[in-house]
Amino acid sequence: MIRNRLHQYITFLFIILCSALGVGAKEYEVKDVPNVHVADRTRFLSNPDGLISVQAQTIADSIMSDVWNKTTAEVTAVAVESIGDKDANQFATELFEEWKIGKKDRDNGVLVLIVNDTHDIVIRTGYGAEGPLPDITAGRIIRDYMIPAFRQNGLDAGLLSGLSMVHDVLTDPAVAQELKSSIPNDKAVKKDESFSRMISDLIQFGCYLAIVMLVVVLVVSLVAKKQPWQTRYKTLSSLSMWTAITTVLGLGIPVLAFLWAKKLLKNVRNEAPRCTLCGSKMSQLPPNEATAFLTPQQATESRIRSMNHTVWRCPKDGNISVRSFHGPAYNNYTRCDSCGAHALHLNRSYITRKPTQFHTGERMDEYVCEHCGKIIRRPHTIAKLIPPVILGRFGGGRGFGGGGGFSGGSFGGGSTGGGGASGRW
Repeated sequence: MIRNRLHQYITFLFIILCSALGVGAKEYEVKDVPNVHVADRTRFLSNPDGLISVQAQTIADSIMSDVWNKTTAEVTAVAVESIGDKDANQFATELFEEWKIGKKDRDNGVLVLIVNDTHDIVIRTGYGAEGPLPDITAGRIIRDYMIPAFRQNGLDAGLLSGLSMVHDVLTDPAVAQELKSSIPNDKAVKKDESFSRMISDLIQFGCYLAIVMLVVVLVVSLVAKKQPWQTRYKTLSSLSMWTAITTVLGLGIPVLAFLWAKKLLKNVRNEAPRCTLCGSKMSQLPPNEATAFLTPQQATESRIRSMNHTVWRCPKDGNISVRSFHGPAYNNYTRCDSCGAHALHLNRSYITRKPTQFHTGERMDEYVCEHCGKIIRRPHTIAKLIPPVILGRFGGGRGFGGGGGFSGGSFGGGSTGGGGASGRW
């Protein structure tokens, strides 16, 4: 358990470091795919890239939880954007073995893998699941249900169609006994123990997070020293945001990392630049004097607080330098294509075409520039609706049960011989 948690914290540290430094890993290795069931025993769909909507993810977890409760068979699904040039079938087998899906005495695990960029679908079965769900049946589910749903209604419908068919096959009373394991699912935790364990886990997580974030701040600050001030400010702004988020997640325990990151950011803002003409340190002008040196666009940005502009003057030759930073209202505005001011804000949104299960919809966002008054309209696509037949059967969210709430779970030590099927939509 401790080893698993340490592995998760190290992975979390790596993600934060990559985000703070502007690096994003898009191609997954087997060890990088998060096993959500370990963190929460009611979760069975690993969806790290957000390819599956929140509503569909809840339904998918319910479908797989129902199989788990009725048969003890362990069905899990993974949807990732890319695995690079790796073979999807081999990836699914390695991931199955890495997580040990299925109970050890029955090998009753099933993995459904979706790789978006290559449109790969793989259903991988454990040895004991090959009887109720043979290769030919897995292939038919992919060919007759998942591929048409993917093509017509998108990722949500394709995944849910496949999982609902796997659910029907495995929960059939004729085969349910064949799948039934003598090893129980994760044992339910008593309510009083659950609460105290949750508090203990949160405090432990907060402590680990505090250590992790202090290391992150140290590493990022050392890297940022070598960067130009614009890049350094952007890097430390991102770091400040991450430390704020982790302080909340860590019950305030990582607050020292947050305060350190804010101090570093403030130092960059107040760092006196060198005059480009004589090399002397420049002095910052007070706001009432600085306004005269701002452009009309910069004056508007300062007024609406989308940007903060500091004006510096060389005491020797009077040379002026203006430095610009994100203001407290920065995220409420975007840059206007007409005047260049960061003063474009959303005025209203309205639906121009409602989505259905057969075609996407469209939303129109209307923006207005606070500086030049220009109105810009930008269309946005609304995803197709999930087919009602799936919502009707599995739309009850976690109503199928699973229990355990916050407490983590684990798979039962199963293995696979590579059974199942694959296809592409």
